[in-house]
Amino acid sequence: MRTNFLASLLFLLLALPASAWSQGEQRLQQLENQVSELNQSATPDEVKLGTLHLQLAQAYHRAGKVGQARLNADLAKEAFSETRPEFLPVVENLRGSLALAAGDQFEALAAFNEGLNSFYWGIHRGLPRPHPDSIHGRQFAEATILLGNRATLLANSNRPLEAFLDYELLFLLEDQRRQSLSAEELDAYPGQNIRQYYDAAVTMLVDQSLTSGDASLLWDAFALSERGKIYGHRENLRRSPSERAHTIRRLEQRITELSAGGSGSASGLEAARAQVERLRHGREKMSLREVTPPPGRSILPALETADKTLVSFHVGADASHVFIIHPNADTVAYRRLPPAENLGRAVAAFRRTLSDPGSGSAEELARFRDLSTNLYGQLFGDLIEGTGNLLLLPDGPLHAVPFSCLVSPDAPAVAEFGDLPYLGVGRALQRARSSAILLEEPPQREAYDYDFLQFTPASTPAASTGSSTAFRTDDNYLREEFIAIASSARVVELEVSGAEVFAPSQSYLSFAPSAEETSVEQALSFADIAALDLMNDLLVLHGFSAELSDPRVDGEPLANAFLAAGVNSVIATQWPVSGESRSALLEAFYANSKAGLPRDAALSAARAQLLNGKYQHPHYWATASFSGRALPQVPGEEGGFQLSIFGVVGGLFGGVFVWWMGRGSKRKG
Repeated sequence: MRTNFLASLLFLLLALPASAWSQGEQRLQQLENQVSELNQSATPDEVKLGTLHLQLAQAYHRAGKVGQARLNADLAKEAFSETRPEFLPVVENLRGSLALAAGDQFEALAAFNEGLNSFYWGIHRGLPRPHPDSIHGRQFAEATILLGNRATLLANSNRPLEAFLDYELLFLLEDQRRQSLSAEELDAYPGQNIRQYYDAAVTMLVDQSLTSGDASLLWDAFALSERGKIYGHRENLRRSPSERAHTIRRLEQRITELSAGGSGSASGLEAARAQVERLRHGREKMSLREVTPPPGRSILPALETADKTLVSFHVGADASHVFIIHPNADTVAYRRLPPAENLGRAVAAFRRTLSDPGSGSAEELARFRDLSTNLYGQLFGDLIEGTGNLLLLPDGPLHAVPFSCLVSPDAPAVAEFGDLPYLGVGRALQRARSSAILLEEPPQREAYDYDFLQFTPASTPAASTGSSTAFRTDDNYLREEFIAIASSARVVELEVSGAEVFAPSQSYLSFAPSAEETSVEQALSFADIAALDLMNDLLVLHGFSAELSDPRVDGEPLANAFLAAGVNSVIATQWPVSGESRSALLEAFYANSKAGLPRDAALSAARAQLLNGKYQHPHYWATASFSGRALPQVPGEEGGFQLSIFGVVGGLFGGVFVWWMGRGSKRKG
């Protein structure tokens, strides 16, 4: 019992922030005294001694005393080797980091290797809290850190093949973690942010392809890029465990108050209970793992059928990439892009020119054309000249690019660049969700029509979007009313106001009567929306603006959350426009759709119609972005793509590692 307590104490201490237990020299002296007292006893407790040495090593490391930190890390390893070897991965990871700080790459690699060896041994040995697969959630977190550190060190040591194998093992381990652990364990051990490792692995494959001339490596890089973006999207959909638990506790307390005191309406009590169940249900649902189709490179026939060119962006902190696959080509065209911060600044500057249409003079349009041409050149170069239809997969700050108003240098005027369905990575998740994560069969739908619901409750102005900082409990449950109405309507047009930030942890929809009365019960966060079971055919979000104050790599538009919830397609504005021009654009869109055009083409045609009148400036017609499926749902469908492009792209993921290893074996032979 005491050993288990000390084990829990050890990892509790490791989880604490540095400011909580690092008190400078006084704290170091206190730890040294405890070690000295323990060593003077006849039979010192080795587990406690190892824990103290580990604390000392970390404290000395933060104080910049690397030599003393390394000495204590070695003593911690010695103490744990015989008593608690399952603690060794933590110690070895620290020893490796300290060796790197001392400039000793050889010793760092040896420490990371020993840590991974002890991790594998600990799996087979078992732990006090055995998992069905004999792997504890803590071990997954430790192995992820060790593999990431070792892969980075190998990459920096010009050993790319070994580094890539570590990266791939890390990604497979993360998939296994999600598949194996319960929702409670996922909350307790949320894992590391491994998107940085996806970025590094993609860049490594691209560099190898350009160096060796092996074009097939670009296919690997493209597949790994999409896999990394889906990982990032899944992380965005996971609501903070502490936030979720806090909300559930507050709602349960509110339910108790309403039940005991008789205050509040019966509908309010029922809605509060429904929210608790939805939060718990969302945790279970988002812990499920998507099932990808069998591996294969059948994306080419799919693109030939679609007659579209696939353009996939991957935005990383150090380097960004664009992969372009033409319908009739068996190769991937490639272009290196600036890193996320530079792209974010360029996109933000371009969008600022769209915020004010000015007088619409020829000089203003010419100036806008120059900015548009410049951004077009940065993103595409000459790789898509002559292409008519594009299938776009943006990433990070590029989610905020109004692609419809980018023009090539030889274009005669500012106009549409082809037919641009605006696809977010959320569609890839929605396809998996419709086949593997949807918990119940959606009901049959009537034939599609264009009677739509405009949700504006009399008790509240338009819904708002923004960043939430303070909450309070409120008796009003308007968001439950929205959920009930929205989930049953075929087409929903939602008027919102405020700013959408491209940071899923900060984006939300609020249904409180005023900003001062916003409560956590009234706000639908990015993860809340994605956890809903919506079956709308079309959702139109308009009125808010999208901000790029922080060009995040993991940024996503709010529309992606609705796609993940099951909405078939979404049209959303990226900046507010006048009511008259917005009505003209939407009326043209609905008319074009009724005439039989797919939704992406209907929106493109609607934009073109506005070019011929007083709304010719891109400010008016480029604000609307299209996400999702271009064709309306018909009775009997389950919400996925009829053209399973993303399902096929997903099929590339599962076979990357096996295919890579097989090719490596052939080369050795």
